[in-house]
Amino acid sequence: MEINREVDLEGKNFIYTQKTDESVRELKFNYERCNGCAICVYACPVRAIELGPIKEIATGLDAPPIILDHIKCTYCGICAALCPFKCFEFKENGENVEFPISLTKHARIIENKCTGCKLCEEVCPTGAIKREIAIKREDFPEKNEGLIGEVKIDDEKCNLCGICADFCPAFILIEKEVSPDSIMPFEQLLFDRSQCDYCKLCEEVCPEKAISVEGRRIKGELPDKFAKVWIELDECSHCDYCRVICPYDAVENSKTGEGRIVLFEERLDRCDPVGCAACIKICKNNRVWYVSRESGKIAYNKDFCVYCGACKYACPQDLIDVQKDRLFTKELPSIPQPWRESWEKAIERAVSEEMAPVSLRVVKTERRVSPVTVENQEEINFPDPDILESLSKKFDMVLENLNKPGVRLLIEKQKGNALKKLLEDPNARGKNKK
Repeated sequence: MEINREVDLEGKNFIYTQKTDESVRELKFNYERCNGCAICVYACPVRAIELGPIKEIATGLDAPPIILDHIKCTYCGICAALCPFKCFEFKENGENVEFPISLTKHARIIENKCTGCKLCEEVCPTGAIKREIAIKREDFPEKNEGLIGEVKIDDEKCNLCGICADFCPAFILIEKEVSPDSIMPFEQLLFDRSQCDYCKLCEEVCPEKAISVEGRRIKGELPDKFAKVWIELDECSHCDYCRVICPYDAVENSKTGEGRIVLFEERLDRCDPVGCAACIKICKNNRVWYVSRESGKIAYNKDFCVYCGACKYACPQDLIDVQKDRLFTKELPSIPQPWRESWEKAIERAVSEEMAPVSLRVVKTERRVSPVTVENQEEINFPDPDILESLSKKFDMVLENLNKPGVRLLIEKQKGNALKKLLEDPNARGKNKK
């Protein structure tokens, strides 16, 4: 069967194609969305993916965080199935492929609890939350001309949800920067009297009953819900910002992984959180890292972390370690099971960060040996098996020692006597230091 492979670049997308007589498989990789977490690198069963220059990318280099060898690639789809940030699209004959195992991707808005406010939309790091406003003040033609009234806002009741500001231009929200240690996107709510005709509609749209108006209710009906809110799962990083910010418990979210972050604080004097900020920049999908206002040092909020590991590879001072405990996956039971072992091993490698074993291709060939005539042929004595075993052990010992940095250093410096002592007693170097 003839196999043709091609690679093309469209904007920020690498498109890898494999064509055979039976099918056309297409793997699209969006490198702008990728943060170099390396899950696909370890999961790949044929080592077709390598990690790019993540440290340089985190500090400004425009380059793909991973490099995929489309000649090695078998187009199995494991990389696409296990990518936590949906950087891959995988199609066969133009149709999206359903993977037998993939990362759990559950996040939704609970409609009967959601008020349609804008808090979750404002804090989402990836823009995965969409919102469609049902009605605004401008949709009501009637105005209270010349009416003088009064509007009061109860600051204790107001949770800065933003509905009033989206509904009427008389309300203005003062925005502030969202950070992992303070995710509220607004600082305060202001009121502009010049924009108000005291129609009293804002009283009804406020879910907290924090607004009271002395005026006249104009004609017109308000919808049951101010806005429709939903989550685009293909864009969601499952960071949990939306669930944490929602004052109405209207968001469900399942993270894609669990683990631990280790920050080597005793070496933090090497860290330049302002000039470098590699961890902050690389964590664009979840926004876990920030500069502490109290200490001025780098810090993290584990509540928003999915333990992908990108920050570990991005830190130029190697001050961060990310240890994965598990990845949460879902399985399609209707698909036959021969694939199970290879996919489960891919998940194990992604968690333990171990590369797939190198597969060696063995080619068998026939070799014809011409007969050799030996005059005065004598009996050939083969070496004693005990001697062969002893030689084999010594050879293994040589290979083992050559892998030690200390031995290689002594060889390079031609320290013969020291090398001899080290080989006779592997602990000799440590003893000399003491």
